[in-house]
Amino acid sequence: MENRIKHTLYIVFLLFGILFFVFCYKMNSAFSTDTSRVHFIESFGWRVEQTHFMHEKVKIPVLFGQTELEYNKILKRAGFNLENYKGKILDKFSYRLLNHPQDKKYAYINIFIYKNSIAAADVVSPLLNGNIRAINDKE
Repeated sequence: MENRIKHTLYIVFLLFGILFFVFCYKMNSAFSTDTSRVHFIESFGWRVEQTHFMHEKVKIPVLFGQTELEYNKILKRAGFNLENYKGKILDKFSYRLLNHPQDKKYAYINIFIYKNSIAAADVVSPLLNGNIRAINDKE
């Protein structure tokens, strides 16, 4: 009888271990693909090319100057805050934007990922003197 209990507990712990692994894997791969990042972008009403045209590592400064403070103010309008990532290295993915109201040719969206979570996102228009806006600002 005691062996049966041990065997049952072993199976229960094994199942919990497997479920925990699957759950953690799903959580860690949330924004690891173009498809998932594009889906996030599209949730704001933007249309982009289905694959990124640039990927680079970006280190967020530990101390913010005026430029970083102004940029972070824009990001905060979309609920992001780069102060949480000071000193961290983020993955930056850039996607060509297809439906920018004033810049149909050169605009793009940047998505910043840290540990497979979105840390920040912005919309950039080089045609409009490098205008940067929050991802949720479609005006």
